[in-house]
This record gives sequence, structure tokens and C-alpha cells, in this order.
Amino acid sequence: MSSHNTEAAYASAEIASIIQNQQDHFFNGLGTAGAWSLFAGREGGCQWPLADGVISATNPNKQFNIAFEFKRPNEGVHGILTALGQSYAYLEKGYDASVMCIPCRYSSHNNPGNHVNRIIEATAPDIPIWIFTYDNPDLSATRPFLNKITCVRDNALSLCRTIQGTSGSASTASRVTTLWAHVREGMSHPDALFRFCQSVKMVSSSGENLITGIFP
Repeated sequence: MSSHNTEAAYASAEIASIIQNQQDHFFNGLGTAGAWSLFAGREGGCQWPLADGVISATNPNKQFNIAFEFKRPNEGVHGILTALGQSYAYLEKGYDASVMCIPCRYSSHNNPGNHVNRIIEATAPDIPIWIFTYDNPDLSATRPFLNKITCVRDNALSLCRTIQGTSGSASTASRVTTLWAHVREGMSHPDALFRFCQSVKMVSSSGENLITGIFP
């Protein structure tokens, strides 16, 4: 059974690939054309509100950090409204744009992506929030969300208003962390990587106090 964070990581990586392949549209007029490079990571720091992930877009002349918010079907239709509010909050925090990734349908709502898009278009059509919906991922595949994601809102970032974060945490939003691990040949079984990441998460959440941490 996969976790929320695992699925969010897979989805953000797939969306980063989609934006990379359509960069001339998403970043129309910004930076050097065709020279954008994107990768998905996690937010550095712990200042609320915390995004589920960060998509970093770099160009020889510019760099953007895009907050990523992911919702699973078991969170219910209420999740699409919290995702919308969180997407706005990430802009105020200092991110250059926000990405919402929500299920393509719920048992009680057949088209949540278009619903959220209508809300944004009726209130702030020039806001830098992109919406993606997804069908059930194939978690046995190397790329579980490949061909499972649909872009619902993809207005060019160059045509969006610039949001000036007022929470004083723009520097926090711009910090993206990537975790690297080296595993010796013959010991690269999945559980070793999982336990390592689990231990790092436990230590970082306790202020990196190695004395009080209880490792798996």
C-alpha cells in the first residue's frame, strides 16, 4: 500500500516531465527558449504551510520554484477545496507558481478539475496556479502516473500576475532539498533505502537531535 508522500513524489516527477516537454507554452517569453530544465524535489525547511513537493525550473537567466499540492481520492471532495486554498497560500509564502494535482473524478463529483478551474477563472484568472488531474496510477510501473495525468489549467506563466509574498518566507520557499544515498553493490534492496529515508525524516523532524531519536 503506497503512502500519500510516495504517490505525490511520483506525480510531481511526472508533471515536471510534462512541463519540461511543453516548456515553450508554460514559460512562454520567459528565459532562454527551450533551455528550461525541471526536476521534482521536496521543500527545504519546515515553515508552514508546507507543500507536498517542489518543482524547480531553471534556465540560464531565470529560476522558478513551483509548489506542488497532491490529493488522493480517500481525502474526499473536500480535498479539492483545501488544495485550492493551499495553492494560494504557497504563492503568498513566496513560490513563483503552484500546481494542484487532484483525482479526475470522485464518487460524488465527475469533473473536479474543471470545477476548480471555473472558481479560479471567476475570481483571479491571471493567478499562477496550474491544475492537473489524474486517473488511477499503476503503482507496479516504474512511472506510475505515465499517461495517467491530464492538464486542465496551463496558462503561460509570463501572462500571470507576479505575487509578492508577504509572509517573509520567500527564502524558505526557494530552498529545495534533494536527498542522496549511496548503497554498496549487493545491498541495494528497497528496504535499505526506505529505512534510510525513514531515519532521515525522523531525525529532521526532531530538530536533528541524535540523542532522542529512535531509529528503525
